[in-house]
Amino acid sequence: NAGLSRRRPRVRVPSTPPFAAPAKQLVSRALCHLGSSLFRLLPLLLLTPLGASAGVPRKRAPDHERGQEIWERSCWQCHGQEGRGDGPAAAALTRDVPDLRGQVGPDRQQELVDLILSGKGMMPAFSEELNRTDVRKILVYLRRLEREEEPETPAAPEAPATKDENPKADGAE
Repeated sequence: NAGLSRRRPRVRVPSTPPFAAPAKQLVSRALCHLGSSLFRLLPLLLLTPLGASAGVPRKRAPDHERGQEIWERSCWQCHGQEGRGDGPAAAALTRDVPDLRGQVGPDRQQELVDLILSGKGMMPAFSEELNRTDVRKILVYLRRLEREEEPETPAAPEAPATKDENPKADGAE
């Protein structure tokens, strides 16, 4: 039995695999390189004013831009590009699509939000596609569109001179 109880040779397993040392070195080098790159950019970062955000993407678009996106996706087909009720789908409807110009003032906002979400007459409800915030953004876009379309008021023409104001009219010089 003495021959049967052989001891197996003990295999020594290193605590870290042989590739770990080069991997640590690679990570260390990469961090040093990154640190030196950031160090080189530090003066640029410090000299850049905090308010300078030209070209930096915003997290979200302004309300009128988001409203325009929604308008172009869901509304213009009937109401037209400028809200005149002259969209390509309006011709196929049995009733006229309302002209929205001058109709979207802030005093009617809640009424219009409810109308768009619930629908009315031939206009479908958009509550499954839009939320109240989206609808308000559409209204912001339409109000901005109205402001951009408003013609400048021409100056009143000058009244013609009367005989008393114009000495040349009497023939006198």
